[in-house]
Amino acid sequence: MLVDITTQNLKTGARSGILRGGEQFQKIVKFFKGGFKSIKGRWYSGTNLDKVNKLTGEGMSLEKAVKETWTAEQAGKAGFKNVKVGETVGTPGKYTSVEVNFTRKK
Repeated sequence: MLVDITTQNLKTGARSGILRGGEQFQKIVKFFKGGFKSIKGRWYSGTNLDKVNKLTGEGMSLEKAVKETWTAEQAGKAGFKNVKVGETVGTPGKYTSVEVNFTRKK
């Protein structure tokens, strides 16, 4: 399953007063329950990428940094705790794109 949830205006940084990303994420997972085997993310801006850049810039591995993101937390709540990092653009602390895939433990 590939979901793009943006509750923040990318130009102004203002967050939605109506939509809550965590609630929407869990509603989507519940609605499609059993209909997918993984949750894929492509981060090219926003809090996930910011967190990855902060942590990898401090020396943390990319995989560990990904596990500290909002999306990892939400995927984990839904039982998708395994993470595989895919294609990336950039270097530690300066990524401009990171692709991740979360799966259930077997």
